[in-house]
Amino acid sequence: MGEAIEEKRMKDFLWFGGVFTVAGIATHYIWGISKDHVTAPFILISLGLASLTFYAVWYLYDNLQFTRGSSRFLQPQGKNALLLYLIHALFVLIAQALLPVNAPLVFVLLVALGLIAAIWGVAVYLDRKQVYVTLEGLR
Repeated sequence: MGEAIEEKRMKDFLWFGGVFTVAGIATHYIWGISKDHVTAPFILISLGLASLTFYAVWYLYDNLQFTRGSSRFLQPQGKNALLLYLIHALFVLIAQALLPVNAPLVFVLLVALGLIAAIWGVAVYLDRKQVYVTLEGLR
């Protein structure tokens, strides 16, 4: 897949993403899907959906020039990606502690959207304050 980016063969992400996703769905009957046990179907579906998402973002931003060369929509998240990843884990733990085990799917999806909005809010706030946390330290 790295070679596909270097050689500008972006449709490979579309094809391989579809193949991996279908293979993961097809093999889940054999091994089941488990994030905790990192089963093959979980890996295949994750890789496939990530490839399809990457292709969709590339298509919107690079091919269609959706933002006309400016991607301010995603910049705040990219500037503090490591910190947001760590905060995300904390938010997920809090959500898991608060959500009942038998929560309806609609409620879980609403909480997930709330977590996404919270992470986005933190990213925008840090960007406005020009706080950027990197492996080298705080800038």
